[in-house]
Amino acid sequence: MAREQQIKAEAAAELAQRLTEGLERERIVPRFVDSYVVEHGRYALQVHASLYRDLLELLQREALLAVTIPERPGAFRAFCAALGACVVTEFNYRLSGRDQAEIFVGIATATRHDGDELAARLRQQGYETADLSGNETAKLHVRHMVGGRTPHVGAERLCRFEFPERPGALMQFLDTLGGRWNISLFHYRNHGADFGRVLAAFEVPDGERGAFDAFLSGLGYHYTVEEGNEAYRRFLGPSL
Repeated sequence: MAREQQIKAEAAAELAQRLTEGLERERIVPRFVDSYVVEHGRYALQVHASLYRDLLELLQREALLAVTIPERPGAFRAFCAALGACVVTEFNYRLSGRDQAEIFVGIATATRHDGDELAARLRQQGYETADLSGNETAKLHVRHMVGGRTPHVGAERLCRFEFPERPGALMQFLDTLGGRWNISLFHYRNHGADFGRVLAAFEVPDGERGAFDAFLSGLGYHYTVEEGNEAYRRFLGPSL
């Protein structure tokens, strides 16, 4: 009987360990806490601090950085290469000028120290980097508001893409896109799903639309060209 109880206890412990690893790998808890905080405010979690301590720790396993990069074709991909083997949880970017671009990026981390090291490494490579990991306004609001209309973009084509979500998938996607056409808008958020979803816009001169369509067809990813999208026209399209 004692041996049977021991086996049951070991099986339960193994199941609990697997569930914990699965929750962390798929970021289920952080995403739940993100939505809970948005709806109820962070203070609602802190009311029962001991009960939600582990949830709050998991919530902080993401470094949020604001990084300035050159505004030119290929610079976005070069920045992603500079990140190395990091797991990217979020990318937000909208063209706002012709000299520099501001990137809002989220990176999965095991500890806060990992985020500090990444920010320092980017600065060493010449990227102006601000750590927003402890900035409540950035976490709860600004991350959802990066973008908007711009007078600097022209001949823009908006596309939605889906690609299998696996380690290195975003970098592979960017490699496939190449650097022929300037990326003027980019939004990606890792939701722990089987497929990653990207909204991207490219500056494509009228004389290159045929080449761009052929390029999209040869990517190997599911895509949709958003011609005349009302949400884009009202909130993201070129300002007059």
